[in-house]
Amino acid sequence: MELENTLRLLPGWNLSVAYAFTSAQVTDDKVIPIGTPTQNAPRNTINLWSTYEIQKGWARGLGFGGGGRHYTDQSGDLYDTFRIPGYGLIDASVFYRHQRLSWQLNLYNLANKRYFLGSYDNLYVKPGAPREIRSTISWTF
Repeated sequence: MELENTLRLLPGWNLSVAYAFTSAQVTDDKVIPIGTPTQNAPRNTINLWSTYEIQKGWARGLGFGGGGRHYTDQSGDLYDTFRIPGYGLIDASVFYRHQRLSWQLNLYNLANKRYFLGSYDNLYVKPGAPREIRSTISWTF
């Protein structure tokens, strides 16, 4: 089940909220017990993101955003013999839009948190990305 909504709180100020509930488990298998949680599927995922874009004056088109993502723990292997801990990340952005030109700077994992995305088995658990900065410039035709 997934729920998502975007609210316009004030002109230029938006809030997006999303929640996903996943009950992924083995339903039919000759080796893995029925009811075992499937690998790499967090039960709950929550996203919250807010942006504000200046509407008037010399800074019109300049905007800021911030929010976070949270993932609950998940099975680390096919037999659910270990769990990958849940984690939360905080992100931010700065952007500017003028006619057809857009510029955006995104900052991911601001706290530089160490976390794990998933795994193949107990020998390979995939680490998440450290703090990251990306910038994009675009022109709309």
